[in-house]
Amino acid sequence: MRIILTTSLVILFAMSISLYANDALDLDGTNDYIQVNYSASLGLSTNATWEFWVKPDGAVANQMFLCNYSNYVGDGYYINYYEQKIVISQGIGSSLRQTLSESSPLSSGVWQHIAIVKSGSVVNIYLNGGDVTETAGAHIDIINAGSEPPIRIGVSAAIEQDYDGNMDEIRIWNTALSQSIIQDWMHQEITTDHPNYSNQVSDNLKAYYQMSDGSGTSITDNSSNSNTSTINGATWVTSTVPMIDLTSGYTTDIEAIWRSTGTSASGASDGITMQAGTQLTTGNFAVFGNNNTSGTSASDLPGGVSERSGRIWQVEESGTVLASVTIDISDATGNSVSAGTASNYKLLFRSSTSGNFSSAEDGDSKSGDAISFNSVALQDGYYAMGVTGDASLPVELSFFTTTSIRKDEITLIWATESEVENLGFILERRTGTGDRSTDWTEIANYITHPELQGQGSVTCRTDYCFTDNTVSNGNTYDYRLTDVSYNGVKEYHSMTLLGIKVVDLPAGFSIYDNHPNPFNPTTTISYDLPEQSLIKLKVFDIRGQEVTTLQNDLEPPGNYEVHWNGLDQSGNQVSTGVYFCRLQAGAYSKTIKMLYLK
Repeated sequence: MRIILTTSLVILFAMSISLYANDALDLDGTNDYIQVNYSASLGLSTNATWEFWVKPDGAVANQMFLCNYSNYVGDGYYINYYEQKIVISQGIGSSLRQTLSESSPLSSGVWQHIAIVKSGSVVNIYLNGGDVTETAGAHIDIINAGSEPPIRIGVSAAIEQDYDGNMDEIRIWNTALSQSIIQDWMHQEITTDHPNYSNQVSDNLKAYYQMSDGSGTSITDNSSNSNTSTINGATWVTSTVPMIDLTSGYTTDIEAIWRSTGTSASGASDGITMQAGTQLTTGNFAVFGNNNTSGTSASDLPGGVSERSGRIWQVEESGTVLASVTIDISDATGNSVSAGTASNYKLLFRSSTSGNFSSAEDGDSKSGDAISFNSVALQDGYYAMGVTGDASLPVELSFFTTTSIRKDEITLIWATESEVENLGFILERRTGTGDRSTDWTEIANYITHPELQGQGSVTCRTDYCFTDNTVSNGNTYDYRLTDVSYNGVKEYHSMTLLGIKVVDLPAGFSIYDNHPNPFNPTTTISYDLPEQSLIKLKVFDIRGQEVTTLQNDLEPPGNYEVHWNGLDQSGNQVSTGVYFCRLQAGAYSKTIKMLYLK
């Protein structure tokens, strides 16, 4: 049985068609370097991030990525690759080292992304977005001294450790970037949309060498700081870094597969992963993000497909990429599901952000609620997962709540937006608080209680109501729902009602005089609600001007106490005088008088 909401199950791969195609610089390992002249605008604080893409040539040995020492005299720092370890050091004889494992050295002829993040006394190194290691307790005290030497990229100040290979997308930040932000932006160019692009004090992005020039001996700083660099000996080459420019709205949780990822599965972009059967060659890659939509949809469908996921992934590929695509339905939609036969699921494709999809691939296998599509020849465009009428899609409720709680009964309501092959519901309950140690017990089902019978297959909203009159005053209960399909499969819903306490409820709406009154510094205001209500509890001064809002929420029936400490909405202490507190709940409205004394 399937209960389908107005949102539909769709897993779409979509992307803009413009690849990021700037150039890179090739350093030959014999005194080729990039010189960044020091300026005040490049000064870093105690927190900093360095990012760059590298593609080393030949045997990867000891090589310098970035250095601002002057013959190792005075304050400075350097970032290099030493004995199969990425190292960041500062000062003379005092160093902080973060290392790669011996089994994961940098590879020759492969683009790899490196990010070094310094946050206080902790330095993290991220290789291709993954956390390599972390060390606390040591620190780099001085990042930039007032008379520091210029920064050189790709060459050492004194030791022959010149970098041999390509470099691209060099970014220097005056802030400690989070790992998730590094992952989201390592495959796309930095724009002002980046959450750390700037702050109220100064630009966080201190220097950005996007290699946008393509010729000449200068490198433009693509940040707003104009820290132009000078090329010494290095030559321009075509970049094959896996960088793209996804369509706005499809940049959530960006992931990628390229040569450096080998045959390992990519990270999951909110429900979808990709995996190449053989290692991709340089320049062949796929980058993908999603539209951050959950649920399911019944729009833009090809023939034979009854539903698709609401989440759409934009995929942009370069060259030729043949990959296995796996979609985890619950992760993609946010709904629980019992997946049907794999072949009943379809990988849908369209080349633009609108229009009908076509069926690109049938599902080949499933594991739990994850469907795999093997050997997909990826294209630039938008993909989605669709399903035929014979398959089972996620089950989701619009809501599940209570409308009435009395000393001897609890009334529950819920709704579906549409249903497919729904026999009906089973309602379960358990009693207790704290660890919820009691077991769930069935208290009603669609066979014995007609009000729990499903609608079969409908595309309209259906409201359900059930009153549990077997409760006892003073006890606390939890409730959960299960629906049953035509083939007898049960699906438990993630929506549950927890901690519903049975109490004697007030006979009507009331607000009581505050106590103490007069008061200083705090007074208590009590009120009763006989039914669930949207309430507003506000304080006004003697001129009728609003001072603060104490409550503004939808509340279940019960007895309530709210405390006011004499502060206004801005957190300032009010003056001595008379104040009024008004309760509004539906058509009910009443005001009490309060006296605040200092």
